[in-house]
Amino acid sequence: MDDTKLSSRASYGDDAVSYVQLKRDSKCCTVKCKICPEHKVHAKLYGCTLVVDEENEVVLSVQCEDCVASQGGCKHAIAFLMWLHRRSEEPSCTSVECYWKKSKLQSRK
Repeated sequence: MDDTKLSSRASYGDDAVSYVQLKRDSKCCTVKCKICPEHKVHAKLYGCTLVVDEENEVVLSVQCEDCVASQGGCKHAIAFLMWLHRRSEEPSCTSVECYWKKSKLQSRK
C-alpha cells in the first residue's frame, strides 16, 4: 500500500490530528492543525494548513509547513485533508437528539 492510501486511513488521521484552529474570512475558510508524525510520535508536531473556498466547496490548498516532502504532497497534509473530510460528513451537534431529554416513559403519570 502506498503512502497516500496509508495516510488517508481513519486510524492514522483521527489519532494524529490535534490543536485545530479555524478562521473564516469572507468566502474562504482556513483550517490549521498540528499533526503527529506517524513513526516519531515524540518528535515535534508538524503544522498543516488547509484553505477551502466555502462558496464553491473547493479545496484551494493543503500543505504541511514542517515536512521535507511538503512540495510533493506529504502524507501529513493528506491525512489532515481526509480527517477534515470525515469531520464534514458527521451530523452537526444540533441535528443529533440530545440524550438528556426525559424519556417518554418518564413523562407518563
